[in-house]
Amino acid sequence: MRIAIDARPLHWPGIGRYIRELVNQLMELEQSIEFYIIINQEDHARFFTGPGKAPILKIVHSKVHTLSEQVELPRWLQKNHIDLFHSPSSLVAPFWTPCPMVLTVHDLLFKSHPEFLNTIIARGYFKLIHDRAVSQSARIITVSEFTRKELEQFHPGAGDKTRTVYNGIAEAFDGQMERGLVEEFKQKTAVRSFYFLAVGSLKRHKNFATLLQGFSKLKAQTVVPVQLVILVKRDLRNPDKSIAGLVDKLCLSEHVIFLDNLSEAELAAAYVGAEAFISTSLYEGFGLPVAEAMASGVPVIVSDIDVFREVTGGNALYVDPCSATSVACAMQQVLDDQDGCQKIVNAAFEQSRMFSWRAAAAKTLAVYREVIDT
Repeated sequence: MRIAIDARPLHWPGIGRYIRELVNQLMELEQSIEFYIIINQEDHARFFTGPGKAPILKIVHSKVHTLSEQVELPRWLQKNHIDLFHSPSSLVAPFWTPCPMVLTVHDLLFKSHPEFLNTIIARGYFKLIHDRAVSQSARIITVSEFTRKELEQFHPGAGDKTRTVYNGIAEAFDGQMERGLVEEFKQKTAVRSFYFLAVGSLKRHKNFATLLQGFSKLKAQTVVPVQLVILVKRDLRNPDKSIAGLVDKLCLSEHVIFLDNLSEAELAAAYVGAEAFISTSLYEGFGLPVAEAMASGVPVIVSDIDVFREVTGGNALYVDPCSATSVACAMQQVLDDQDGCQKIVNAAFEQSRMFSWRAAAAKTLAVYREVIDT
C-alpha cells in the first residue's frame, strides 16, 4: 500500500509541527505501508529522522496556494500509483485527486471569523478550496471536538465521515528539565526571574492587544519585577502589525520581550521557567501551546472559549479575552496564590496525558484503514 502525505506546509506554525510529529510516529508504528512524503525543499528531509523506517521523500515544485499545485499534485499521485492521499490542511488540498483523500481540518477561522482575513480574494479562495476538499474527501480528521462540531455546522453532511484525533505533545515538553537549562535560557535572552509566557504568531485573532493592555494594568498594581515574554512564530499570513506600536504606547518596551527562532529545547525551558503561560486568543482549533504548557507543569491562563475548556478540561484560569482587567486579575492571582495554582497545575498535567503523538498516529492509521477497507 502506498500512502502520500503532503508535507509542503512544514514552515507553517502549528500545522508544521503536526506534520513532523505525525509522520515520524507513523514511521515507527507501521512498517508494511510505503509512505511518500511530499516536500518542495530538499532540506526539509531533516525533519523526518525519527527512529522508525525512513519515508520516501518526493520533491514537487509547486508551492501551496498556487494554481500549479492543482495540476502537479494530482498528476504526481496518479503517476506514482498512490492508494491514499492525506492532505494536512483543507486550505492546501488539490481540487481533484485520482485516489481517496483523508483531510485534516485544524480550524474554520476563515468561515467563523472572516474578518480576520485581509482580503475578499483570500476569503473566496479559501472557501472554494476548503468546500471542495470537504466534499470530495473520503474521511475528515478534526483535531478537537470543537472543530468537529463547527465543521458539522458549516457542512451538515460531513458528520458521518469525520473523526476527532487530538494533537499530541512532543516529549521535550514533559516538564522534566534541569533548572540549570532554564537559567541558561534566561541568561541568553536577558529574561529576569519572573515572567509570563505567551506563544503564537502575530495574527489578529491571537489578540495580543488585550494581553498587552492587561499586562500594563498588572504592572501598575504590583511591585513584582515581572516581564512578559512573547515567543513569536514567524507567519506572514494576516499579521497584526499594530502590536509593536502598542508596546511603545503603553510604555512597556523595557518589560516585554519578543523572541523568535528558539530551538525546541529553548522553548521547553521557556515554558518551565515561566510563572504562567497565557493565551488571550479569540479563536483556536486546538491550541497546541496550551497543551504544551500544561505538560510543562506551569499554570495556564486562557481565554474562556469552548476549545480551551475542552483542551484544559477545566484545569486553568479563564479570562474574558476582551477585558484587560480580567487578564490582569488572573496574572495577579498567579503571583499571589501559588498554592492554589499548584492544584490547578497538577490537574492540568494529568489532563495533558491524553494528548500523545503516538496515539494520534495510531488513530490516524485507523482512519487510513477505514478508507482502504471500504
